[in-house]
Amino acid sequence: MAIALLRRRSVEELRERDEGRAERARAKAERRARRALGVREPPRRVDPTFELGRHVDYDHVLPHCKGRVSMPLSRLQRTALVIGAPGSGKTVTLNRLAYGVAMTSDWQIIVIDAKGDPETQRRFAASMCHAGRAVHLFPQQPYDAWRGTGREIANRLVALIDWADEGGGAYYRDLSTNLIRLACTAPDGPPRSSRELLARLDKTGLLVLWAGRPEAQEVERFRDEHIDACRQRYRSFFDATDGQLDGTWAFEDADCAYLLLNELLYAEETSKVGRFLVEDFKQYLAGCNPDGRQVLLIIDEFSAIADGERTARMVEVVRSYGAAVVLAPQSFDGMGGPEAASRILNAAHTIFLHAVADPDPIIKAAGTKMATEWSLQHERGLSTDVGSTRTQHQLRVDPNEVRRLAPGMCIAIGNGRGEKLQIAATPRAGDPPEVQHIFDEPEWVEDDGEPEEPVRL
Repeated sequence: MAIALLRRRSVEELRERDEGRAERARAKAERRARRALGVREPPRRVDPTFELGRHVDYDHVLPHCKGRVSMPLSRLQRTALVIGAPGSGKTVTLNRLAYGVAMTSDWQIIVIDAKGDPETQRRFAASMCHAGRAVHLFPQQPYDAWRGTGREIANRLVALIDWADEGGGAYYRDLSTNLIRLACTAPDGPPRSSRELLARLDKTGLLVLWAGRPEAQEVERFRDEHIDACRQRYRSFFDATDGQLDGTWAFEDADCAYLLLNELLYAEETSKVGRFLVEDFKQYLAGCNPDGRQVLLIIDEFSAIADGERTARMVEVVRSYGAAVVLAPQSFDGMGGPEAASRILNAAHTIFLHAVADPDPIIKAAGTKMATEWSLQHERGLSTDVGSTRTQHQLRVDPNEVRRLAPGMCIAIGNGRGEKLQIAATPRAGDPPEVQHIFDEPEWVEDDGEPEEPVRL
């Protein structure tokens, strides 16, 4: 006769069983309440997903099947954060997200990379071509920053300068803002190149543009040194970009695009180029995307582009127009201070946390669990066999384990839970000839005035 041996369950196992029962009971009560009030259940639909990696430990945050973890497009439509120190595999996660979207949808994919890594740009181009997508690369293919109305161009130009908010700096900020708007909203139309803008930032030129109109009197009141100071500030910026903002393609022309901001080329102007492009992207969503095409915007090292408050506002604006945003800082401190970081964390629906030195402020989003702690009394180094237990909340994710994460491994945080997973790499069979051609090209030459043909496999 077979004898069944029953193992006594531990306190932790009993607690997990009770928590599971309580959670199912709460879900059942919620369904009853909705039915009683006549609230219709949302229709079930098949949500497109793509494979993200393999489950390793902790909870199940993302959909999974036999250990394979998937990323639903509907979840990516909300703001996501990819946080990790250099070398932690953050770039692998970003590229996997972009590649998965390219393979499973017709979304437009825009990447603004403020860390300036050409190898990352090359991998992105290769993965997009592998997915059958056309890709534009900046600065190899200069960007057309002069589309839109005069007021839209003026708003971009104002956004790229670090203006003072108090004292005399605020006064000069207002003067320069008015000058830029006068130069961009002239009756003859807005400027269509950096050279044309700089030519307009001249008192005589502005008087000619506004001749016979009330604005000419306003131009007369500007002092020559104020106009010259404004012109020199913008000339310094456009000298650094060296014509790379006078190209023939813009966001509305791109299926996929990777805009690399190389600090070795732009030096102190790097953050200004980034703010200019982000402002242009916001205007593109608001007015130049009439078909309402879904857009994925990835900003790598966004702290180098703008302060946290400005980034938090940008996320709110971009989401209101239906774009999906993925931000990638190196740490909690890289999100612009505690207040801005809290706003960004609260707006993020999913967080991919790679190895960082200080994960404590971030892993709180994974929630806590009830755990039992035991203690034993000791006397002169010997146990007295007398102890006690207590139950209290503990973090679901161990911060020391986050610090020890191997490259490419991360903690996915969402809905008050955390999941340890290994991110899958994107195909790396070598760069297609079309991608190699762009990187080998010594310089860009405009020959026919038409938008440059994007790379396509």
